[in-house]
Amino acid sequence: MATPVTRRAALASGLGLGLAGVGGIGVVRGCALLPGERAPEGNPAFGDVSQRGDLRLSSPTFEEGERIPNRFGHFFEDVNPPLAVGGVPGGAHSLVLVMDGPDAPGGEYTHWLVWNIPPDIGTVPEGWNPPEGVVQGGNSPGGSDYGYVGPDPPNKQWYRFKLYAVTEPVGLSRGASKRALGEAMDGIILAQTQLAGWYDFHTSAHESIGANEGHTNVVETVCTAWHGR
Repeated sequence: MATPVTRRAALASGLGLGLAGVGGIGVVRGCALLPGERAPEGNPAFGDVSQRGDLRLSSPTFEEGERIPNRFGHFFEDVNPPLAVGGVPGGAHSLVLVMDGPDAPGGEYTHWLVWNIPPDIGTVPEGWNPPEGVVQGGNSPGGSDYGYVGPDPPNKQWYRFKLYAVTEPVGLSRGASKRALGEAMDGIILAQTQLAGWYDFHTSAHESIGANEGHTNVVETVCTAWHGR
């Protein structure tokens, strides 16, 4: 009888990518099994962002509607993609950046919250470590983590980078929630824009380790084992 592949061994030895997080939480997070948060009515941090003003957000690594490259995923380098900012209106005190995934079970999964970004930043570099004065909020689940958490869903899912120009500083402490951030921004948004891309853990893992039959079985094990299948 073949020895069963454990959840931890599937990722650690089969993919050779290692576990992110404590007690396997990275696998659960990577497979998008942790629930998102339902959008509160009228909260500007939730939902798609309609274009307001000339504010622009783009990335040299993927275009609007395209696939987010492997290295920005949670099981790969887990660093934020570089972002180019333009069209910031005069009168903007600072910028707010929200990255979320609308396809998580039960609502939106928060991957990154940053506020009090200088309006003249121009570029958010890859693997950005925000300077003093720039504040990062709490991610899903429960807001215990802060800083960028890359995507790794079990299938193709969409992710949004939402940028807001605001007229006043956001007076929240590190680790504040997306809900609190939206409430703090309400009424002070001068301009807003959005960049969306998609990611698929299966596609990324196959490209990383080769899509032969044995590797495919390991990739399937990583996400399906957490469902208890």
